[in-house]
Amino acid sequence: MTDKCCFSIDGDLIIRSWNSSMEKLSYREAKDVVGNNVKGVFPLLCDDISRVFSDNRKRHLKDFRNICFMGTDLSADIRIIPVRNKKGEIIEANVVLDNISGKCPLTKQLADSEKMVAIGKIASSLAHGARNPLNAIKGAVVYLRERYGHESTLL
Repeated sequence: MTDKCCFSIDGDLIIRSWNSSMEKLSYREAKDVVGNNVKGVFPLLCDDISRVFSDNRKRHLKDFRNICFMGTDLSADIRIIPVRNKKGEIIEANVVLDNISGKCPLTKQLADSEKMVAIGKIASSLAHGARNPLNAIKGAVVYLRERYGHESTLL
């Protein structure tokens, strides 16, 4: 991914924003994620995010690994950056994922499904292409049989 995957969390660990790169990475649209607890998406990040709110310091997690229920083994460098109001109080934290590696098995399934659809289309067009000439031959045989069937054979 070239774009940074970012989302923000409030003090109750509720997701407040979710950028388009996060949508691509997680296969979840922002409307389905914003307003939910981060435990549903990144359960292993909850403690580190909570520490940012309690320690008032940013955190950098190198080679953080997260395994989801679909089997995705995601590895990334994660920065959790506190966002302060004018009084210096932390109101939310921005979570930035960088150097992401690992893919969702759904990506492979989708690619395989697209290949199967393409094979099905080719098979259908081949069957259609073979059937049309056979129908023409069959039609010609029926026509000849009806037209000249009562005559004696030439050979």
